[in-house]
Amino acid sequence: MNIKQYFEDKGIDYKVSGSKNVSRGWINIQCPFSYCTDHSNHMGINLRSTGWHCWICGTGHQDIAFLIKELEKCSLGKARSIIKKYDGDILYRDEDYKPASKLWMPTGIKNDWNHSIHLEYLKSRGFGQKTIDKFQLQPIGEYGYYRYRIFVPIFINNKMVCWQAADIIRNGSERIPYLSCPPNKSIMPINECLYNYDSIKDKVIIVEGVTDVWRLGDGAVATFTKNFTREQILLLKKKNIKEAFVFYDSDAVGQSKKLANTLSGIFDHAEYVALDKGDPADLTDDEVKKLKKELGFKIN
Repeated sequence: MNIKQYFEDKGIDYKVSGSKNVSRGWINIQCPFSYCTDHSNHMGINLRSTGWHCWICGTGHQDIAFLIKELEKCSLGKARSIIKKYDGDILYRDEDYKPASKLWMPTGIKNDWNHSIHLEYLKSRGFGQKTIDKFQLQPIGEYGYYRYRIFVPIFINNKMVCWQAADIIRNGSERIPYLSCPPNKSIMPINECLYNYDSIKDKVIIVEGVTDVWRLGDGAVATFTKNFTREQILLLKKKNIKEAFVFYDSDAVGQSKKLANTLSGIFDHAEYVALDKGDPADLTDDEVKKLKKELGFKIN
């Protein structure tokens, strides 16, 4: 998305790198969320990814559509249609960019799942202790900005480089479903990561979100949004992958085809897998086994 052009067309004041409070590789505006006390352009949009974050109230997300939704006071679907009108690559290579030397962690992380509403949420989605153990999930308690979320660590080459915090409440327009570590506090910005990357071998199923990966298991990676970045593709190229299958949610056929087409020029075989409705996380265990068998994955 050409975010600068969007701000100019909408008459939204923005500040670029070199201005007060604006770091290199960012563009800042005043935070649009009503509960924020910011009056000095502390809402930063990272120009190397689609991530955004307010340094005053802490609100942020890796998908810029949620910011457009708030700016326009519209639905998420409408926000995505607006983004399409400003089609363009906001990503650029900032040679001076330096990742954080140490990953910043949110407060409130617990190790106790007993009698936890976090566990009840997972069970309501068809997940349990096996998922918790496999993906090293942890509950975040009732205090702090990331309260009532599940901490989801992201590993690349067996090193935690970023994280996401999944909401378990889902009962209010101001509750953003997923919050992630701010890009400047991550070892790798989330939009350069692939969730469950270390599990893939010669085949990969590419999905949108972490719950999709929890359902599909080994061999599946998540891009975190319906979009994908060059850095994520480069990660895939580092693996000895022969076949890639794009399995995004049912409302993302266009993005699925686009990614599959891109990957077809990199790997021996690439295709998108259509989903009639919902997302991969809604599949039953039997449906997952059938799908993976049809795609040539070994079934344990």
